[in-house]
Formats: sequence, structure tokens, C-alpha cells
Amino acid sequence: MPVTIEDLVLISGLIAVGFLVAVAFYESLSTRDVLVGRATRIARRITRRA
Repeated sequence: MPVTIEDLVLISGLIAVGFLVAVAFYESLSTRDVLVGRATRIARRITRRA
């Protein structure tokens, strides 16, 4: 069974979409984002008290 250009385009498109989903998932679980959000909440609490 020969591989056609359409097959290669489909496979590379699926790989690209999968990569983008994986990167988006990784970014959403990033510990840096969690720490920045926590630091922002702490800073807001401190400034309200002052």
C-alpha cells in the first residue's frame, strides 16, 4: 500500500494538533503560573491591609 501526499499531510496535521494540545496542557499545569497566581493573591491581601 503506497503512501500518498494526502496521507502525509493528514498525519503531519494530526501530529501538529497533538503537539499544540500538549503544549497548551503543559502551560495550564505550569508551576510557575501557579506560583505567580499565589504571589499575586498574597500581594493583594497585603496591600488591602496596609
